[in-house]
Amino acid sequence: MAFRNDITVDWISSPRLITIGLPSLSLLLVDLIDTLWFHEGLIENMDELQIVLVSGNEEVDVGLFTGYVVTLLNAQIAFAARPGPAWVQTTIDGGSLRAVDTDGITAITPIFNTPFVTTSFSRAVSGTITKLEEFESALLYRNITNETTGQMELYDKDNVLAHTQAIFEDEGGTTPYGAGSSKINRRDKIVPAP
Repeated sequence: MAFRNDITVDWISSPRLITIGLPSLSLLLVDLIDTLWFHEGLIENMDELQIVLVSGNEEVDVGLFTGYVVTLLNAQIAFAARPGPAWVQTTIDGGSLRAVDTDGITAITPIFNTPFVTTSFSRAVSGTITKLEEFESALLYRNITNETTGQMELYDKDNVLAHTQAIFEDEGGTTPYGAGSSKINRRDKIVPAP
């Protein structure tokens, strides 16, 4: 955790622009948090609206929770433009990054594209915690419509694996992971998580 002097904030633009200066190619979210909190605390920025929210234990999926979740408030991150013609790969690591518009609800991309720079960042993959009780509870009490009969059915514990796969395919095709947990594959067999 450290303040970085290569990070600047344009408070006037909308969305506000957080620029990572040359020659930096990476950013840890914890460093971004420290630096933005420092900038927010400066006397000249006291009239500016908050630029970052930090939280954790956010539910990503049924029973799966994250570590750091950094939400930029009407702000985007840009790595300084490069002269080209070669492209530069930059990364943002250390938690989940998201951004919202001025209303605080509408999601916007957290990355502002600059010439000859490609930026990758994480979403909901760091420090995950699986809460089995909530996961099982959601499975056992979630009603579904049987596509064959059109009738509502209650998930039962005997078919939890098949229903688990159906839920995850239903909601974006993701597969549940967690530290030390198991992964459910398309054949409904439990296999060790990678």
